[in-house]
This record gives sequence, C-alpha cells and structure tokens, in this order.
Amino acid sequence: MRSGSEGAMFVKVAVVLLCLVNLCNGEDHIVGDSTGWDFNVDYESWASKHTFREGDNLVFKYNSMHTVVKVNSSNYETCNPDLPLSEDDNGNTIVSLNSVGEHYFICGIGSHCRAAKMKLKVTVTGTSISPSMDPAGVPATPSSTSPLHNKDFYVFVSVLSFVCSFIFF
Repeated sequence: MRSGSEGAMFVKVAVVLLCLVNLCNGEDHIVGDSTGWDFNVDYESWASKHTFREGDNLVFKYNSMHTVVKVNSSNYETCNPDLPLSEDDNGNTIVSLNSVGEHYFICGIGSHCRAAKMKLKVTVTGTSISPSMDPAGVPATPSSTSPLHNKDFYVFVSVLSFVCSFIFF
C-alpha cells in the first residue's frame, strides 16, 4: 500500500507526463473534413479555416482513384506531379508539418489537380506560445477562436495543471 507522499508523487509525475504529451503532440487536420481528399472540395477555403502549426499533421483520407503528391510551388501552380518531394497512394496518408512555411499537395492522377482542383496549399506557423506580431508590431488575430482548436490553450491548461499539482498535492 502506498503512503500519502508516494501517492502524491505519482500524481505529480502523471501530470508532468500529461503536460509533455500536450506540448509534443500537434493537431491532426483531416483534409476536406468528412469528404476527405476527393472531388468537389474547395481546399483553398478549407485551408483558410484552419491554423497550421509546426508539429501538426495533415491526414488525407481517400480512395484508390487518388494520390497525395507533395510538390514545390511551381509544380503546384502547374499541377505537375513529375518531380514529387514525396508521394503516397495508400488511402490514409499522414503528413507531418515539421517546418514553418508553405507546403503544397496535389493529386497526381490524370487531370484531378487541374480539372477537379484537387490541390492544397497550407502555410505552417511556428509553435510559439506568445502571439505572433504583424509587421506593424500589433499582435496577430488567431484564425481559430475556439479554445478546443487552439494549441496554446492546451499548453496553458497543461502548465496550470502542473503548477496546481505542486500546490494541492
């Protein structure tokens, strides 16, 4: 049987591990939401409704009629899959967004990119806890106001939980 101090230490370690998991895991973005990676989705509009941060993942769900091809900006504009940075066709492609900047994806099958607009550009920002500043020095407004979709909210809750574990246990 554990003593009170051993039980309190166990809770503190568990809270610390929970904090680390929340800090290390990015958000998963299901490309195209319930429709997935398919025809008849406005991916430009879809991307504009999301904030992509370094460490997040793009999850492409699609059938065997499609592929996910990561390309550079000029191949994105021309829908050219011939010089891919990476390519997948397994139907459930997870792409880790490990660098800040623009990332480009197209479907490499036939005219899917050009005719059906199966192309996606995402802009990845850093993982900084402090809000970013625009060139005028004014804090930028986050694109998602829901705390459940804001990684900073999870960081805050994790840190608060960690501090409270030492105060109350």
